[in-house]
Amino acid sequence: MKRATSVFLILCMILSSSACSKAKETSASPSETDQARTDPSESESSATTETTSGTETTTESATETTIPDPLPVDSTYFPDPVFMDYISENIDSDSDGFLSKDECEAVEVIEINDTYELFSLVGIEHFPNLKELYFECGFVTTLDASKNTALEYIDCYGNDMTEIDLSGCAKLKEVFGQGNAITNLDISGCTSLERLEFGSFTDLHTLNGISDCKNMKELSIGCIDASLLDLSAMPELEKLWFIVDDLSEIDTSHNPKLRELRATGKTGSIDISRNTELEILEIDGWGDVDADLITSLDLSQNPKLEYFGLYGSHLHSIDLSNNPELENITLSENYGISELDLSENKKLHSLYCYGNGLTSINVRNCPELDDLICSENFLTEIDVSGNPNLRELACANNKLTSLDTSSCPILSNLNCSHNELSSLDLSKNTHLRNLEIHHNAIAEINVQGIEDFRILKDSEPGFYDEYGLEGVCEYYYEDGFDSWISIRCDTETKVIF
Repeated sequence: MKRATSVFLILCMILSSSACSKAKETSASPSETDQARTDPSESESSATTETTSGTETTTESATETTIPDPLPVDSTYFPDPVFMDYISENIDSDSDGFLSKDECEAVEVIEINDTYELFSLVGIEHFPNLKELYFECGFVTTLDASKNTALEYIDCYGNDMTEIDLSGCAKLKEVFGQGNAITNLDISGCTSLERLEFGSFTDLHTLNGISDCKNMKELSIGCIDASLLDLSAMPELEKLWFIVDDLSEIDTSHNPKLRELRATGKTGSIDISRNTELEILEIDGWGDVDADLITSLDLSQNPKLEYFGLYGSHLHSIDLSNNPELENITLSENYGISELDLSENKKLHSLYCYGNGLTSINVRNCPELDDLICSENFLTEIDVSGNPNLRELACANNKLTSLDTSSCPILSNLNCSHNELSSLDLSKNTHLRNLEIHHNAIAEINVQGIEDFRILKDSEPGFYDEYGLEGVCEYYYEDGFDSWISIRCDTETKVIF
């Protein structure tokens, strides 16, 4: 099993960005007569004014000449056809092919989403009072909004942007730019910026002006050179997500209000001793087991921690005794951790500790535990006698010789496949809906006392020969409302209904 969460975030972003990419790929290839639409840079370069005097010819760039009033709505000032069409249809209110000064100054919102044909926003500088800018799922590669000093919000999700210049946008508060591959970003003078969000595709080589962002509250920066990520001028920072090589180079000591930290790095560790307000912590070592991964992590000064996720570390132990507020824990690919003691985590609701090197776990003092996913470890026993609220137990691919679930009366999903069980008593688990017991040595299983399984009595089992389930049969029922009941067992196992 692979990690479930976080990572929640990276899979969702990748899937969303992929959807945009697919939509882009399906757009028709432009003809030669439509070349201006696919490559506005050619229009930009040809947008010049030529004058001939005798034998002399001079060419001036349109951007260097005095902007006429009224402003023509043409390829000279709006070289991208999609953008020009938008201007004509939404801003040229009298449809005369020109923009008056009043028409330009009246523009506060520009929204060009999901066209898959937008390549350039050159001309945006003519709207000095623009406050909100939306252009999702296009092919825009650069954005220069330095002249739009009234901007407050930008959503540029799912483009092909590598460079963004927002310098001087002192009123800008939020930038949402996931699904881009930003390498150069200038936020100099963005003193009001509170939220800057880019995704995992970002690979920043240049970042200017980050020290100006004293009001930053949420920063999601993606891949970045650790030396560029100076957080010392952000006392209001509450949420932080980044990807670096060496975690030890990141200093969060100046961010006392930090509540959420999601960090990915191959080596080192991160000092969070001064982040006493931390509620969400996720550390990802990239899963590179051959690298010199994270080897130490001190959580003793984080008593408010509610969620903790750790992936791909070289830790040999983890101490969670000083984190009594923990409700959700996810541990995966931490092969050096052999023991997990959660006796002080009485508020724990879910524990996902699959794919580690665990030989023992202690959840006896976790009465609120709903989900326990501890598959793919080396456990020889699991004590769930103190977990009366347990609804899902997945302990597949361990070394269990016995399993007692009699103290879990509302258990609905049980997967104990690929163990060394010879018997299993389910008489107290009358709410079971899904059961997997294949690849054990169980001769027969009695499910007569389980109400939902009675519907399977007259069903014909299906047989599986893929996904490693050779010799497995399944009794299965689906009600058509995204609800199902199933039993998967070895073909030799007798099921008593």
